[in-house]
Amino acid sequence: DLATGGNNAGVRPTNRAFELELIDAEGIDKHSLMCINTSEEKVELIFHWIQQLIVENLHRNVFSVAAPIMSRAFQELANGMVRYHDAMKIARVPLPFPYMQTMELLLVLHWLVCPFLTSMWIKTPLWAGVLAFMQIFFFWSLNSIACELENPFGEDVNDLPAQEMQMNMNKRLLLLLRPSTLRTARLSPQACPEENMNDDNGVVDGRLGKRAAIGKEGVATAHT
Repeated sequence: DLATGGNNAGVRPTNRAFELELIDAEGIDKHSLMCINTSEEKVELIFHWIQQLIVENLHRNVFSVAAPIMSRAFQELANGMVRYHDAMKIARVPLPFPYMQTMELLLVLHWLVCPFLTSMWIKTPLWAGVLAFMQIFFFWSLNSIACELENPFGEDVNDLPAQEMQMNMNKRLLLLLRPSTLRTARLSPQACPEENMNDDNGVVDGRLGKRAAIGKEGVATAHT
């Protein structure tokens, strides 16, 4: 939706939002999928469903956390919706048309006048051409950069990598569903519960304070 500019008639519609990777979208019931497909405000609809799902599971005692922690979850969801609407403002609200036309006109006037004024100050034709070209090139480059930053949600090379960001977020969400993530880590029988001093100088014995790296083969202690 950000790439299309919403319902703005001045922006060419694209289907980039439907090209992003989704996690088991067909796992939702058909009636809900039909509601999403026919809705004009898909993000707000899904946001409402998430809040409704949390409230319903609160009454079923699915969540065993305290009320302040649960309110923090609602606050984070609301903050995400606020950021979404901020991004929509960037995508839907363009720069004022008179401002853009004035900038283009001033750049064209500068392009036409700059060579003549530079030739009046610089006597060497070579340096006059170089300095005039540098001035005109810098100003037009800054204008092009501003045009690229006006809407960073498109399909250009300099836009945000929406596909990569979506895939990274999906990887983090799938991490929460792994059996290894659902279990709680516990101390092993070989764990050091306290520090052991060898002498009065305060030298620590055991594994505390040593560097360790966790790899595929297990924990490896780094000797320094």
